[in-house]
Amino acid sequence: MNDSNVPTQERDQSQVGTEEKVADATGATMSCALINNFGDQDLEQTLSWSDTWERPTRTPNKKLLLLRVLACSSAAGDAHMISGRVSFVLPVKTFPFIPCMAVCGVVEEADRDSKFKEGDIVVATNGAQPQGGMAQYAVVREKYAAKKPDGVDVLSAAACPDSAVTALLATRKAEIKAGTRVLVLGASGGVGSAAVQLARHAGAAHVAATSSQVDIMRSLGVDRPINYREENWWEIAQYTDDPFDVIIDCAGGNDHFAKSPAVLKKRGRFVAVVGDEPHVVVKSAGQLLKFVCTSLWRPIWTTFSFSSPNYFMFVSGSSGELVSSVLGMMAEGKLRILLEPSSPYPFTLEGVRSALQLQLSGHAHGKVVVRVSEEK
Repeated sequence: MNDSNVPTQERDQSQVGTEEKVADATGATMSCALINNFGDQDLEQTLSWSDTWERPTRTPNKKLLLLRVLACSSAAGDAHMISGRVSFVLPVKTFPFIPCMAVCGVVEEADRDSKFKEGDIVVATNGAQPQGGMAQYAVVREKYAAKKPDGVDVLSAAACPDSAVTALLATRKAEIKAGTRVLVLGASGGVGSAAVQLARHAGAAHVAATSSQVDIMRSLGVDRPINYREENWWEIAQYTDDPFDVIIDCAGGNDHFAKSPAVLKKRGRFVAVVGDEPHVVVKSAGQLLKFVCTSLWRPIWTTFSFSSPNYFMFVSGSSGELVSSVLGMMAEGKLRILLEPSSPYPFTLEGVRSALQLQLSGHAHGKVVVRVSEEK
């Protein structure tokens, strides 16, 4: 799942081994983390551990890969899933389930005609359903996987297939080119920290970013870090006098769009990776309808307004091609994945609990990653 608010529902066989607990022919088991019920306040009751969970199996000739997981990262989408806030569009068939699904792992099994072979180290998600990754083994669809370049480390690789892909698509949506002036809101997270770098590589002439981590922002190439604890981005004279062409909102809430005209050109582009409600709740058809109407109405009326910036509600997606593009930029030194300083977390009950609790808090500075196993 990506870092946008509510992804499109998608179910596929990459969930084998989570909801249905399909055992392989040998009865092999594995260790994994399990979510027993929805909750976001205290994972003491929500999260448990198993050392005897049935290892997932791969259906032959279905373009599926069986991976031995090396590392797994979490994202905002995992927090949505675990909390149950979006249970109407991301339903859970049965509890318990294995959380998260942005992984780097070694191919154990693949189809004979697959472009991947046994022993390849790949990076993958499973589309819109973040389930199955926080385990020793996972099954993924080939279409969501890409081979890891030799120059990219495992932890950064596991951290890139959701947030960095979202950042790549958001910067494309923003139509950044040579000379563009860009403001990224919420640049400490996985999406924002990638977006500031990708904006620069797209040719942005000036990149500003809100974050309390000023030194980190400068290390990522930000021209003007804005410590939101000390100043309001919409009141900075430098930008009220010389507005931005683009704002990419990776934080959400706080009436960001309503405040944006103070520092965004009249027909500038406001790309909302996160909407008005960072912790959106969609537990019923009515709530979904309200969310969709709000998401659609604002882009429509701003398109026809001559005095307002253009608003784009961004819903991300993923594919092996996009993951490969991100990995290629990482290998070339054009993109550095910002890891949460406390990462990697150990693959234990306490380690996973600490990692997911930090993700749920919304206060991670970079990607939260769990090291599941070592390369052999």
